[in-house]
Amino acid sequence: MPCTPADAAALQNLLALSIPERIVVVRADVKSRADRYAWMKAHDLAKALGIEDSRSPGNDWSRETQADDLTVEEYAEQVFPPSTVLDWLTPSARRAKVLAKKGEQIDASGVLDFGFLTDKERDTIEAAIDADQLESNASNGMGCIATIGVGEELREYSGDEPARNPGESDDDYLLRMFEAEEDNRVHFEGQIEDDGECIFLKTPYDLRDEEPDRPVKISRSHW
Repeated sequence: MPCTPADAAALQNLLALSIPERIVVVRADVKSRADRYAWMKAHDLAKALGIEDSRSPGNDWSRETQADDLTVEEYAEQVFPPSTVLDWLTPSARRAKVLAKKGEQIDASGVLDFGFLTDKERDTIEAAIDADQLESNASNGMGCIATIGVGEELREYSGDEPARNPGESDDDYLLRMFEAEEDNRVHFEGQIEDDGECIFLKTPYDLRDEEPDRPVKISRSHW
């Protein structure tokens, strides 16, 4: 969205504040959906809130590897022959014969019908798929998501505003009005390339507005 004169004035007012004050203002803006700063480019907003390394996230960011949460049928579409998904099972000799025959039928027909699997067998295969997907993405520098939250020292003051102490700075007064509460942090989330560069950064506005039915992901945290 282009910057309007009203946007420019709001930004000028924001940048005139200290970084702790900016975080409070943006956090309130996100929660109220006033969206006075939603037009800002992600990296510019991050920098305004004191995050200097959003283009190449450093050690203050947490990281995790993500992959799509696939069913047996969905994964079988990606491998050849599709019956290889059965290789993750360690069945009895009798059950192995049944599975081998079913696998041959799937390979011959191309119909990915794994309805013959027991619940336990399906769970075993899909757990192995998850591990394989995560390991593959991690090894290839894919699916890395970095997140950071700022404003950990801020919580909305629940009572009347306290009187300012003699000689107290604006920052000290503000931080006395706000105490630690994780729910009030402002978060950014970036997709990270294998060279460590952030190729797409989501702002607190983006994260707030994400669709609840977006594709399910599996993840493994690391630092």
